[in-house]
Amino acid sequence: MKNKKVGLITFYKNNYGSMLQCYSTKHILESWGYTCDVIDEVPRQENKIKNSLKQKKQFITAFFKDPRFWFRWKKMHNKPFQLTEETLDEMNMFIRNEIQPLYYTENQLKCIANEYDAFIVGSDQVWNANYDIASIFFLDFVDNQKKIAFSISLGVDRTTRRFKKILCKGIRDFNEISVREESGERIVKSITNTKVVRVGDPTIMLSKENWETFCGACNVKKCNYVLLHFLDCPSELAIKYARMISSNKKVICIGYNYEDFENNHWDFISGGPHEYISYILGASYVLTDSFHTTLFSINFGKDFFVFERQYLHSNPQSGRIKDLLERYELVDRFIYSITQIPSSDVHEKQDIVKQERRVTKEYLMRKLDELNER
Repeated sequence: MKNKKVGLITFYKNNYGSMLQCYSTKHILESWGYTCDVIDEVPRQENKIKNSLKQKKQFITAFFKDPRFWFRWKKMHNKPFQLTEETLDEMNMFIRNEIQPLYYTENQLKCIANEYDAFIVGSDQVWNANYDIASIFFLDFVDNQKKIAFSISLGVDRTTRRFKKILCKGIRDFNEISVREESGERIVKSITNTKVVRVGDPTIMLSKENWETFCGACNVKKCNYVLLHFLDCPSELAIKYARMISSNKKVICIGYNYEDFENNHWDFISGGPHEYISYILGASYVLTDSFHTTLFSINFGKDFFVFERQYLHSNPQSGRIKDLLERYELVDRFIYSITQIPSSDVHEKQDIVKQERRVTKEYLMRKLDELNER
């Protein structure tokens, strides 16, 4: 069989979930015998004044949509939480060694389009309704017959008429679209007659055993610790809950280091995607506000607890996690009070995990087979 080439356009930087969903798609394609190149666009040199005006306009629009946005913005800029240099170094090394993106200008993208048999856009929030969407994420440089929209997330439960117009224009040349959340399925179906299918996140395509192999030498032995991973500053409820369940356990925090972690004398570690996965695999309990940390906990059969994210941007996105928990029959794992003790057993949901894995892999394989037949 002729070696088939696939171009993958997605997010893969500065976020464990983004990097690993990209890695998963690339890994699966290569295991099927495809050559997969992660493709990125060289940033355009925009006029600084024009860029500044554009940012101010977006800020004002966000404020009028949600007056509370100002307080979240102020809080975020007073406490600019960042990944540690060590973590960023590990992430950049992972990108160089595993993702290996290829960068092209807008004109170069049009020239290389014929070199590939298919182009995949997704997963992650590549069509996020909160932001302007770069045309590359609609595969505007690609022949319509080569386009695959895979496990797309819109990032929100509801959207604006303006965004619906942008989305309608962008997706009109796709003959089918697969989305990650039911809310995304509902939104896309409301604006187009294009067939819409819901599939899982790409990370579910790899089993717990696959991820254990991925960790390799950095595998952390399972021991009695609680893992915290929060993308935004954890709420008072999350901190209290962590104290409650960690009475005789060590607490390890990964990702962003917050003041509350230091005040409780909890251990913080820096690390890349390998360490991130390894610490989830080894944990007794996982507390998080992250979609992907939730999904990895489900995939690995871990006891986990999810908390409302303390959003520092314009629109809440907890619907994505609630959709995920409903799909796996684990809705009681979203914690609303200190007295809430989930009764659901994560280990009992592995049949749903296997079904989601099968559906997601079969969808991607079917779309590629359809292109091969053409």
